[in-house]
Amino acid sequence: MEIRNVWSVALKDFEVYRRKKSIIYTMVILPLSISALFSLYVQQNAASVVTTSYSLGLEAITFTSVILAAILPGSIAGYR
Repeated sequence: MEIRNVWSVALKDFEVYRRKKSIIYTMVILPLSISALFSLYVQQNAASVVTTSYSLGLEAITFTSVILAAILPGSIAGYR
C-alpha cells in the first residue's frame, strides 16, 4: 500500500471522528473513568483489609474492565 493511500484513509477516519464525538468519548473518557474508579476503590478499601469483600470488589472491577475491552472495539468498528 502506498503512503498516499494510507494518509487518505487516516484523514477520512479523522473526519468521521470529528463528526461522531461518541467514538472519542468511548475511546478516551470511558477507560479514564474506569481507571479512576478502580484507583479510588483501592484507596478506600486499602485501610480496611477484609479479604473477601476486597477480593470481590477487585474481581468485579476486573470483570468490568474485561467486558469493556471486549465492547470497545465493537463500538469503534461499528461507527460507519
